[in-house]
Amino acid sequence: MLTDTIAVNCRKRLPASAALAFRAWTEPELVKKWWGPTDNYLCTEANIDLRVGGAYRFRMKVLNNEDLYRTSYGKYLEITPNRKLVFTWNWKDFMEDVDSVVTLEFVEVGESETDLILTHEKLPNTDDGRKHEQGWGATFEKLATLITDFN
Repeated sequence: MLTDTIAVNCRKRLPASAALAFRAWTEPELVKKWWGPTDNYLCTEANIDLRVGGAYRFRMKVLNNEDLYRTSYGKYLEITPNRKLVFTWNWKDFMEDVDSVVTLEFVEVGESETDLILTHEKLPNTDDGRKHEQGWGATFEKLATLITDFN
């Protein structure tokens, strides 16, 4: 849901433990299997320095355009294994130096399901908020579909 403060909130129940869901966000080889809002994107690079102050960089190729790539990057602000990730969020070439902030919470529901709760704050404008709301929702669907293959 988009709010007046230009923040996006998304929630998705995943068919996995919190530990597996956390790994899906923090292990480069797993990220490369699912990252991107649709099947039209292929994650070609997932660099992760998983420590407070460490950087991440995810690069996606747009499959129907040989020359088009999208790169998101930022720094980790808070890491609580299997429970919480907080990081800055930027897009190379069109949202640089904005430092919006993403908070991911991993809330285990029983032994084999986890609620993934995302709050994306400090987005620069309503249009960016709407685009991120759609992108995160689609990305969560893609993760939910593929996460069972990670076991």
